[in-house]
Amino acid sequence: MNELIHKAAVLLEALPYIQRFSGERFVVKYGGSFMDSPDPAVRQGVARDMVFLEAVEINPVVVHGGGKAISRAMKEAGMDPVFNQGHRVTCKDTVALVHEVLSHQINPEIVATINGLGGVAKGFPGTEIFTCRKKQVQGQDGEGMDIGFVGEVTSVRTKPLHDCIEQGVTPVISPTALDEDGQLYNCNADVAAAMTAVALQAKRLVFMSDVPGLLA
Repeated sequence: MNELIHKAAVLLEALPYIQRFSGERFVVKYGGSFMDSPDPAVRQGVARDMVFLEAVEINPVVVHGGGKAISRAMKEAGMDPVFNQGHRVTCKDTVALVHEVLSHQINPEIVATINGLGGVAKGFPGTEIFTCRKKQVQGQDGEGMDIGFVGEVTSVRTKPLHDCIEQGVTPVISPTALDEDGQLYNCNADVAAAMTAVALQAKRLVFMSDVPGLLA
């Protein structure tokens, strides 16, 4: 009974927020320990939040990361993860593995979890949504550094996302992209989420992560 009373109180507290944002678009960047937790209840909690947003007619669009899973997969494949100024140095073999982990392992799992809780989600490899260019990074000496196939998202194909939203479906997008020549790149999920929010004119951009930072 106490749990039911608590849930009712939460809904009443959220009611003005729900009324204000009903019909709007929220972009949610999903990453960190929420995604990597061995406890299924943690992952289901995030998915349940997406289902709740669907139920109150707020339209979530999810962009996810997966850095820890990528590092594990690299080690299992005999590769050593290397970072330079916070960017994962990504060779041709690494970018193929990154795409496999993000788009064909993590993405379907998130979609399945949302759908299993009564939501309706559809997965998209980032290569179907994002166009990018090679990221340029300067070293401490001011000289350019080559960090491999790391991209910066430059544009977002919004039509597939709008089609999902109109049908009440939550898009779930991995942060990989192609450049104009069709080359595959690994992109920063935070930036991909921000670009998606701008392209969709989303009312809110929400970051879910275990990494502390400045919240605004």
